[in-house]
Amino acid sequence: MSLFLFLVSSFALAAAGGPMAPRTVAHPYLPNVELAMDASNCSADTNCVTVVNTGSTFLVPQNSNAPGGMRVVDPEGYTNGIYKDGLPVFVGFTVDPTTGETIPMLNGTFVSAIEPCIRSGSWPTTALRVRTAKEITVTAESVVFYPEPGPVTKAFDVQTGTIIRYHPGYGETVGQVDPIKSVLRNAIGEPTTYAWRIALGNGRCQS
Repeated sequence: MSLFLFLVSSFALAAAGGPMAPRTVAHPYLPNVELAMDASNCSADTNCVTVVNTGSTFLVPQNSNAPGGMRVVDPEGYTNGIYKDGLPVFVGFTVDPTTGETIPMLNGTFVSAIEPCIRSGSWPTTALRVRTAKEITVTAESVVFYPEPGPVTKAFDVQTGTIIRYHPGYGETVGQVDPIKSVLRNAIGEPTTYAWRIALGNGRCQS
């Protein structure tokens, strides 16, 4: 009975545009809340700051302007990330209201994260809209990941009530990235040009 009520409430959330419903392709993220993996046209003129993971671990970003953490979303609007502290548990099936596709429901400690960079020097880049913020402080939790075989998979995360794309496996928190503060506008309110790229991580790509 409780599973039935959960499914009913989940579909109600989706119909209302709640956390279960993915963002649209045209509007994949919400200002000061979500990081979009499509970072094209990110500049002072678009009120957008680029955030780059230069390290060898997954980074769970946090924004001082958005209490409660941030979400990293792909161009289709799905939340991307990993599970921490153990593999997620399968608890049933549900339907993606955007596509009508049947997807698994998982229960675990899901966190939205920026992927680590790779040896070739390819640094995963995301984009954050800052709207009228004068300054922003970005930090991140560093998570070492232990992968399982298989590709990135779509599922419904029970605890967050969100449709996600997750990397099979699990991670362990190993530390916190020092906060990076950027002033986004000068004293008379003009956009700056030097603070629109925030690099997080230790600069050591994974092997």
